[in-house]
Amino acid sequence: MEKSVFAIAVDEIQSALHPVLKAAGFRKKGRTFNRRMPDGVIHVLGIQMGAADPPGTTNIPGFRENMHGLFAVNLGIYVPEVSTETNGVDKDWVPEYYCCIRARLGALVGGDKEAWWHADASASVIDDLLNAIRGSGMKFFEQFPNRDAVIDLAYRERDRVFFGTPPRIVAAVILARRGDLEKARALLVQQMTEKTNPGHPEYVRKLAQNIGLGQL
Repeated sequence: MEKSVFAIAVDEIQSALHPVLKAAGFRKKGRTFNRRMPDGVIHVLGIQMGAADPPGTTNIPGFRENMHGLFAVNLGIYVPEVSTETNGVDKDWVPEYYCCIRARLGALVGGDKEAWWHADASASVIDDLLNAIRGSGMKFFEQFPNRDAVIDLAYRERDRVFFGTPPRIVAAVILARRGDLEKARALLVQQMTEKTNPGHPEYVRKLAQNIGLGQL
């Protein structure tokens, strides 16, 4: 299938990003970059192109936006045992959506506003993106060099621009694998008080059994 003009532009943009990410220790496959840290945590950067809406779609500013011709940069932190317990997979090469801590680069740069970039391989777009990656992007990754830093997220107020697996679940899985069952259990007992999803407490109970904590 012939590539769209937007896909070709993102190819050019990605080519400009590659040397910077390679120098920082990232490897590339497709539109995803991975960097494996010494203790096995993997830093992930992925480029997501905005989908083209079907013919006849009504776009409503602020509610249903037309994302065609735009792209986002997604960042993530992958912990193998957390993915095994929550997704049922352990991957050698990690797409961003399997990460347990996730963020949009545009949100890190722009606060509450989730920024997408135009798929235009102009100097201004490339320079803006490189500055964002070197600044907010690398600061995000620097927060999570290892599992201890990932666990720490469960014990402090979660940054509103992060999303993914609830931090207490992430930390509980890591701690249980380490044999620190008491701390893992305490975190999941606390997590069961989250009732925004009616089925969540039962999910947490099953997870506790799967990771060797028994009945909560």
